Amino acid sequence: MRPPEDPEVAAWLAKAGEDSRAAAVLAQHAPHLESIISFHCQQSAEKFLKALFVALDREPPRTHDLDSLVGTLLPDFESLAQVRDPATLLKAYAVVPRYPVFVPSGQAPGLQSSRAMEATAAIEQAVAAILRSGSH
Repeated sequence: MRPPEDPEVAAWLAKAGEDSRAAAVLAQHAPHLESIISFHCQQSAEKFLKALFVALDREPPRTHDLDSLVGTLLPDFESLAQVRDPATLLKAYAVVPRYPVFVPSGQAPGLQSSRAMEATAAIEQAVAAILRSGSH
């Protein structure tokens, strides 16, 4: 397995980190932009997972479906079973926030983006642990 320092793996991880930081900055300075914060969280998680494909010398699938990405990686990394729920939560934020669609959330303000950020952190930690171990 390619290490996290490999230039291509590192590039995916860097892009994932950019989306995470963008979500954090927005959450701090513009918390009312929940759908955009959640979108960046989904994008970050997607890129962290795709970094694992690159580490395995596989072409990352062209999909935003985090459930599919996790499912495809599970045979190689059983520990990803722990991020199935976070992946499912984030999956909804891949497309809907980008268009003017009214979807009443019924959630308290800040809850959507807070949950999205927690889900992204769980996926980031799982991917980091896999990459640190260097095996599958």
